Amino acid sequence: MPDARGRGLGRRMLETALDEARARAYEGVLLWTVEGLGAAHHLYATAGFELTVSRPARKFGVDAVEQRMDLRF
Repeated sequence: MPDARGRGLGRRMLETALDEARARAYEGVLLWTVEGLGAAHHLYATAGFELTVSRPARKFGVDAVEQRMDLRF
């Protein structure tokens, strides 16, 4: 939703999820995404995630580059 952009909602959702993972004593979190989502990747990077895998893939009939990002606590 364009009207929700820039209001910090994504950051708050990510922080809530990471807080829960820490409360459960997880060693870290990993996520899969696709190349080209600049705002999301910036959010993940500022939270401390690092790109660990980048590989070609076909998603929903479209050529893409899937990426794994990891955060260790």
